[in-house]
Amino acid sequence: MKVIRVFGNIIFMAAAIFFCLCMSIRPLCASTVSGAVLGRAVSSRVLDEVYKVYPEVTSEQMEEVENFLEENQAVKELAGAYLDVMAGSVKDGTPVSPEDYEALIGELKQDVFPQLMDEMGDLLTEEEKNALYEGIDSQSEKIGQIMAQGAAEITEQSYPPVETALELYGFLDSFSVKALSLGVVILSGIIVLASGRRRYRGLLSLARDGIVSGIMVGAVIPFLANTAAHVLTNRILGRTAELTLTPLFFYGGIFFAGGFVLLIMYYVVRGRRR
Repeated sequence: MKVIRVFGNIIFMAAAIFFCLCMSIRPLCASTVSGAVLGRAVSSRVLDEVYKVYPEVTSEQMEEVENFLEENQAVKELAGAYLDVMAGSVKDGTPVSPEDYEALIGELKQDVFPQLMDEMGDLLTEEEKNALYEGIDSQSEKIGQIMAQGAAEITEQSYPPVETALELYGFLDSFSVKALSLGVVILSGIIVLASGRRRYRGLLSLARDGIVSGIMVGAVIPFLANTAAHVLTNRILGRTAELTLTPLFFYGGIFFAGGFVLLIMYYVVRGRRR
């Protein structure tokens, strides 16, 4: 039974780490693309229109608008869809065209632009807000072209890691892979528990697995991911972009906390048995 438990330990930790990567890959990449690519593409056009409508705008206010666009949740979700288009282009071997972004621009108009109007608050009159919205709306086609051009430049690069990174993103973000990895986590966890029922050794073993997996996902992998991201973004974007590691910290924390709870349960149960 010990051999089975050790095998279950290894499979559980590997599957747990893989599952966390699958769940983290989209928010990780979307946040980075939102700040480094999409947010800048949108903000450059939006800020021009803000200055036209409101020439008295200060540099601090312009910076606030830029930060709002780069950190906006709707823009991050749009960045995820942007990545999907690029990953699909690499997978299918088809070029990216401006038409691929019509739906994305529609989401930009529906979700982001109205929020920007609210963000401007009392700075503008209703008439100025309407003028700003019309000005931004007129830039939508240009934004779509910039997005398509940027995606084409990335997907058509001959540098192998770029294509591999997009293919890996598409693979890890697929629902079937996430579901399969979660199933392996659950099944291997059951195996660990069942193979160590004597003196609740399985519970202790699973607790340790959860804690180790949490540390790997929340501490070791972020360091490796950040290092790899610096190399890739510098190559792909021409500049180094910081990776938002919050999703890894979150999922790593869940497994660490789960393992800690199981560890407490083990000592409580063992104390009662005595």
